[in-house]
Amino acid sequence: MSEQRSGRAGRYQPSICYDLYSKIRATSLPDFQITEIRRISIEELCLRVKLLDPTCKIEEYLRKTLDPPVLESIRHVILVLQDIRALSKNSHSLGRNSVLFLFTH
Repeated sequence: MSEQRSGRAGRYQPSICYDLYSKIRATSLPDFQITEIRRISIEELCLRVKLLDPTCKIEEYLRKTLDPPVLESIRHVILVLQDIRALSKNSHSLGRNSVLFLFTH
């Protein structure tokens, strides 16, 4: 049986958990998943940030996350996205190719 969270505000009620995988599979799973910010490409991450908050600076936005990418990687990706016109040259807005990039990667 899997361990479950206590729930909001520490409330807990006895319950039953039905795992949809075998015990062998359960023991082979990692204790924690890799965070989504690490699973997706950094290019896609930067474009998603701009979609969520068009007025933000990508570097500052990502620096505030719990598991931020390396600052030099962010800067490099911003330059690449500007070169392929997925971001404007001043990084203040999405470029005309940003939608194409998001849907093809």
